[in-house]
Amino acid sequence: VEGPGSIPYTDTSIALDSWQRPHISYRDGGSGDLKYAYYNGMSWIKTVVDSGDDAGRHTSLALDANGNAHLSYMTGGLLKYARRTRDRWLIETVDVSGQSQGGAMEIAGDGTVHVAYVDAAQYKIEYAYRDATGWHHETIEPGGQASWFPGLALDSAGQPHVVYWDPGNSVLKYAFKHAGGWEIENTGLGHPILT
Repeated sequence: VEGPGSIPYTDTSIALDSWQRPHISYRDGGSGDLKYAYYNGMSWIKTVVDSGDDAGRHTSLALDANGNAHLSYMTGGLLKYARRTRDRWLIETVDVSGQSQGGAMEIAGDGTVHVAYVDAAQYKIEYAYRDATGWHHETIEPGGQASWFPGLALDSAGQPHVVYWDPGNSVLKYAFKHAGGWEIENTGLGHPILT
């Protein structure tokens, strides 16, 4: 995709479209830009999604049912979301706290965008989803213990399931949403030296 060089390309994410062609997002360490590229069957097509203020940390890429790219990422402590429409990127700020870190994104069959991320100021695991009316925010686990590296998956009903590391207790936690709210389980999976 990019030529060889000493500048690292980091914070990568990948998704395959219905033709099994790769789409990738990555941060260009030289320019600080968030970039997106996809293989069209003959060559790689590249674009800059966002630039400046160290854009593209913790990028997560997903494709919707029409093969359009959606990205969540951090820039300057803000959680941002970008979606590709025809030949341009539409960018929105999801969380304006300036303390967001980490992030994982999925798109439901109905087009709803789901993101799990960390509020690093208050050590909270947060969840946001975007529907036709805009962004909605929920706290999965309130502050008190630092929690990091969330992963996100959606079940067949479009409900979110989130896994994350709780370093205060040295354990992986699993949270899922149902009609009554969020339920959190301690998986018992931890680092053997720390637990």
